[in-house]
Amino acid sequence: MLKVRTQKLGGLAILCLRGRIVQGETSELIDAIRSQSNASVIMLDFAQVELVDAKGLGVLLELREFTETRGIELRLINVNELVQQVLALTRLDSVLTVSPRTNGQAGGQVLHSPATPNGHGGRRRFQNSLEKGVEDHESSKSVHTRNR
Repeated sequence: MLKVRTQKLGGLAILCLRGRIVQGETSELIDAIRSQSNASVIMLDFAQVELVDAKGLGVLLELREFTETRGIELRLINVNELVQQVLALTRLDSVLTVSPRTNGQAGGQVLHSPATPNGHGGRRRFQNSLEKGVEDHESSKSVHTRNR
């Protein structure tokens, strides 16, 4: 069963996903994205995603369209190699913004953001995720501009 935990900081929402994005298990993700109408950037953290099937890919496309029509940037972060391969084979990597996992890290910042049992430390990891997301956003805008 797919679980979604949301962290917000200003206009950024990070949705930490856990489980499988497959037929019959996508409603919580859809609801979580739709509830973020005030966000300017939504990052889906795939660090704990085990599997994405055809239905899950379709849902990701629907969510991309939903966010795009509302002026919200949708990014997939911490995407494992298997999911990256599926996105490449289906060419969805050309329409979705994807940041791959690098030994559990992206750009040197650990993007897993669960708080420790006593609640301490989660805010710092969330801030690191935010900073990394802004850096990625800025660098992707400059690359996109150069490629035009």
